[in-house]
Amino acid sequence: MSIVPFLVLSIAAAAASLASRGRARLEIPVGTGGLVVATIAALAISPGDLLRLGSGEVLVATAYGRLFLVLGSAFGLILCLVALSTAWQPNLPAALLIGLAGIGVGLAATDPLTALLVLLATAVATSLVSLDAASASAQVRMVIVQVRLIVMAGLLAFVAVAWAAPALSGIGSDPAAFGLADLAIVLAVALRFGAIPFHRPVARLTDGAPGLALPLLLVWGPAALAVVVLGATDGSTMTFLVPGGIGQALIVAVAAASLLLGAVGAWLQDDLEHVVGYSIIQDAGFVLLGLAIGGPAGHEPARVWLLVLVAAKTAFATWATVVEARFGTARLPDLGGWARRSPLLGVALLGIVVGTLGAPGLVAWSARASLIDAAVGQPLQAILLAGGLASLVYYGRIAAAGISRPSPAVGAAPTDRPVATPRGGSAVATIQAGWQTNRAPIAAGLVLVLVVLSVLVAAGGLGGPEAAEAAAPHPSPAAFNP
Repeated sequence: MSIVPFLVLSIAAAAASLASRGRARLEIPVGTGGLVVATIAALAISPGDLLRLGSGEVLVATAYGRLFLVLGSAFGLILCLVALSTAWQPNLPAALLIGLAGIGVGLAATDPLTALLVLLATAVATSLVSLDAASASAQVRMVIVQVRLIVMAGLLAFVAVAWAAPALSGIGSDPAAFGLADLAIVLAVALRFGAIPFHRPVARLTDGAPGLALPLLLVWGPAALAVVVLGATDGSTMTFLVPGGIGQALIVAVAAASLLLGAVGAWLQDDLEHVVGYSIIQDAGFVLLGLAIGGPAGHEPARVWLLVLVAAKTAFATWATVVEARFGTARLPDLGGWARRSPLLGVALLGIVVGTLGAPGLVAWSARASLIDAAVGQPLQAILLAGGLASLVYYGRIAAAGISRPSPAVGAAPTDRPVATPRGGSAVATIQAGWQTNRAPIAAGLVLVLVVLSVLVAAGGLGGPEAAEAAAPHPSPAAFNP
């Protein structure tokens, strides 16, 4: 099956979800049902199927794009179930479905310029839907900042790719022009991920955005942009053609700053959602290293890492949301003893660490090591490796709070033990009563499902490495023929 049914069903479900907002009997089944259908449709995509308009190929389904959409749809469904067990967010299903439809087009489009335009429009639409600025002026300002950043990054990437196209006269013989275009493309990716020194908008977004929308806004959309950029530059025969290697040095410097200072920023934060934001900034440094290497040899581990990043950061953001809902606070100083009160969430945090860092022999670990080895030599390799492992510092701080003496807020929270509910009335009423009574253990269990999936991706399961290796690059607009 081609990708078209997935796109049609996702867009239709998004429209139905938006139309049903405000009617609880409709918006919940419509939103969650739409994501169920989207997951099934994503699983049914056959890599290699294509849509033609005239003589040209328009959309080509790939194994990598299929896996990305399957993960996104399944994760989106779990995010909505978590919202049901914590605090329902009426805009969340529509935002997820819009985002998935746009990402599907972006990853399948054979023309990188078309893909970039679609991803730009999609990112703006999902931000407007998920952030919903109708209630407060501060929210309006946050939406304006986010949309402005998206437009700036998207247009920068579009102009850079178009500028480097060999068909444009006067550029094909100028290596420096290609080098500047490369830098502009990487700058666009850095802006979208909030890499240091472009991290301020990420901090603002974590202040006001719903916690369960953060994976879509901060990880899924930027990751899709990075995939398209990797495909658009796969055919380059030279790496960052700015004379003297200045271009590559600048990108490695930004990546190193993100790895090191992102970890420091996460360690200094008391609010868990801020920790999540800075952890995304930190691990986005490996994406920049992949772009600094250039060519398929560097881009294959970068594609693998993007799958790991999407899975692990979705699990971490969901974990933080559930912790806040469970204990009534997201401030780490007030969360003493959280792991004692909820061992399920304690196990989940351990799984998030494994899913993010991997371990020797796992795909996640190998991808990070490959990116570091190919980007720099010693002693910089040791510095970047330490930067990647620096996340253990803030994970350790969270774990230390979890095993300390329980705070009043934590002590008053429900435990993981399920509570039996008496049968009465209809089966639907009994299920609803059981869900309401056991929302705490259900939410923790759903986080564990996300964590298991993230560890599976980090271990190389679900065909991630094979999909990354087989990802057919788009014809490169940045190829230089001396």
